Amino acid sequence: MAQNSKRDDDRICRVLIRADDERLSPGKYWTRQEKRQWGCGLFCGGAMLYACRTVMPLCVVSLAKEFKWNKTESGTVLSSFFWGYTMTQFIGGYLSDRVGGEIVVPMAAAFWSIITFWTPQLVYISKDKQVTLNILVLSRVLLGIFQGFHYPSFTSIISRKVIEQERSLTYSFISSGSYLGSLIVGHFCQNNAFFVLLSWMPTYFHESFPSAKGWVFNVVPWVVTIPSSIFSGWLADVMICKGYTVTFVRKFMETVALCGSAIFLMLIGYTSSFEASLFCLACAVACCGFHGSGILINPQDIAPKHAGSVFGIMNMAGAIPGFVGVYIAGNILEATKSWGAVFSQTAVVCIFGWIVYMVFGTGKVII
Repeated sequence: MAQNSKRDDDRICRVLIRADDERLSPGKYWTRQEKRQWGCGLFCGGAMLYACRTVMPLCVVSLAKEFKWNKTESGTVLSSFFWGYTMTQFIGGYLSDRVGGEIVVPMAAAFWSIITFWTPQLVYISKDKQVTLNILVLSRVLLGIFQGFHYPSFTSIISRKVIEQERSLTYSFISSGSYLGSLIVGHFCQNNAFFVLLSWMPTYFHESFPSAKGWVFNVVPWVVTIPSSIFSGWLADVMICKGYTVTFVRKFMETVALCGSAIFLMLIGYTSSFEASLFCLACAVACCGFHGSGILINPQDIAPKHAGSVFGIMNMAGAIPGFVGVYIAGNILEATKSWGAVFSQTAVVCIFGWIVYMVFGTGKVII
């Protein structure tokens, strides 16, 4: 009798627990409709974010000519964005984990949109060359500060709102919005290789192939990156479902991203035609589309409850080459007058990063 009563109590407890799970689970993860809505919103946000970020590299050739900047001064303007971008990576992830990325993303977007709107007017406030340079540097730093909140925030959102089996594709789809933004204005930048390409590629083509049409080399590399990014996300999810370990999948994606980019960057130094150079740069950028299913999503693997904070720390370190690498590239170019030296140095950084990740990278939960 007592035994039957205990079984009944256990059965009632299981029913109550199941009812609680069914009641709470809809609020934990996005529904299919919510995922579409947020996915499209973040996709468009990423597109606009990169449109605002990459417009300066397209304008710097004309600005340098108008204000008589040398390569070092141009490099300072281009790299200053990443001074601010580095500052808010960790705090962006931390705030998103605490108060919600749904709040942080739109607030930050409002500020960087305002800064972008006023930047063209700021250029002509003063006729003094140095004052103009300082104003532009300040506006780029502020732009970087507020855009630094974006990726840690939406990483935190995905970690909390998307089930594990769909995170790679969702992240890659949303982050491919940044490739669309780069398609609109010409560029995408994610790591040191892309920071240099993002900042200096228009100048490279302008000086090496002055008769080439700007819309071609500003658009083609980023067109091929959109499908490569989405394909990498799909491939990563398929490989995980087939039984490959998360660690293997992440390292495979980074091998394509970093080694592929390094190979094509090295080859640029041996090209002499516009078509060959465009092909190499397009392939280098397309390879980096695999980055979205490698290191960029790794914080969600190793620290699912603290993904925003971990991503912020990682992206803060990853942003440092933005102002260091771009500035050094300008100095190398000024000293050697060789684009091959710039691309080779960038390729070496890619190989170094690949070696470190192959040795120390993991897809297992750590914290």
